[in-house]
Amino acid sequence: MKILHVITSLRIGGAEKLMVDLLPRLRDLGNEVELAVFYGAQTQFVEQLEQAGITIHKFGNSNVYHLSNLIKLRSFLGKKSSSPKKLSNRSKLFLLGTNIIYIISLSYK
Repeated sequence: MKILHVITSLRIGGAEKLMVDLLPRLRDLGNEVELAVFYGAQTQFVEQLEQAGITIHKFGNSNVYHLSNLIKLRSFLGKKSSSPKKLSNRSKLFLLGTNIIYIISLSYK
C-alpha cells in the first residue's frame, strides 16, 4: 500500500516525533511510505527520516498555514498518479488549532 503522511513541519514536537517513529515501521511492514512537509527546514527529525530512507517532499513555505501549501499538495498528488485517488473519511485526521493543520494518511493507486 502507498501511504502519504502530510504534516506542517518537522520541528521538534509530539506529532513530528510520531512521524519519525511510525514511518519506518510502516515501511518495514511492506508499505511504500512518503512524507509531505509544508515547511521543509532541515531539522533533527528530517535527518533521522532521511537516514531511515523515507522520502520527504518539502513544499518550502515558512508560513505553514498559507493556502499555497494546499495548492502545492493537490498538484503533488495529481503528479503522483494519473488514476483517481480513493480516500475514505476514516483516513483523514483533522487537527485544526494546533501546530499541525492536518495529517492525511492516504492510500492511492
